[in-house]
Amino acid sequence: MMFKIINCDRKPKKYVKLAIYESNLEPKIMEITLNLSEEQWQKITFIQQHSSENILALLEITINQQYEKLQVADPDPIKGWQESGFIGCGKSDADLSTNYKKILKETWSRKHDYS
Repeated sequence: MMFKIINCDRKPKKYVKLAIYESNLEPKIMEITLNLSEEQWQKITFIQQHSSENILALLEITINQQYEKLQVADPDPIKGWQESGFIGCGKSDADLSTNYKKILKETWSRKHDYS
């Protein structure tokens, strides 16, 4: 995938317009316009002056970092429950922890028709 800066303007509004291509030979697949605050513009300018990173590299780094963060933060929920040793869950009264014996006895009596 390739990124090209189409337009980069500083006045009156700071924005960067990017075109995204699959390859040199393919048509454009996406166009992104980044409207930047004064603070964001100053930060990008500072980064460019103090490193070899350009706006396209910063965008790619940011996307990759956020993707990795979400991949770690959002693992397969079922696998997480299985690995934790979780047995199951159910629906009951809010005071189950204090009245569980009584509640279980009543529930089992209804279920198995104990009188």
